[in-house]
Amino acid sequence: MSIITTIVQFARDIPPWAMVEPDQAGVWIRGGKLKRRVNPGFYIKWPIYDKIRVVETVEQIIRTPSRSFQTRDGVTLTLRLAIIYEVEDVIAAILSVQDYDDVMPEMAMDAAAAYISNSNLKDCGYNELSSEITDALQTDTGRWGLEIQPIWIVELCKSRVFRVISDDGKIVKV
Repeated sequence: MSIITTIVQFARDIPPWAMVEPDQAGVWIRGGKLKRRVNPGFYIKWPIYDKIRVVETVEQIIRTPSRSFQTRDGVTLTLRLAIIYEVEDVIAAILSVQDYDDVMPEMAMDAAAAYISNSNLKDCGYNELSSEITDALQTDTGRWGLEIQPIWIVELCKSRVFRVISDDGKIVKV
């Protein structure tokens, strides 16, 4: 942890109060141990000794960057997703994973890669792909207290991939 991060965290813990907004919920940690779940409202706490960590509980969306995969029959597909989720179990969401917003897009693309690379082009339709990725994410993120909605496939198209730089670092003319 950097010195700046430490100073910012310390400054955040000094006020003897905490406010949990209407679209949030959180956990109250006292002396490093879970005290209880907190709902929207105003809380008086011991400075530094108590921490109240919150997460957004309203439906949220994460968009993945486009990524290309090759099907079993050699067709390259480009895929971009929208992951819609909601925090159901606040304690699990805060205490069981560091940054689910960063991890979920990678998990979704891993599930897509596994499905696409083991399927032919004709089996990679919108519904099949969405269902496969949704099932994989729901299985993996359930323990984090997240409810995953059906995955939206924002982009799914055949594409061509050109390598501009070779393995030896030389620029290749396309």
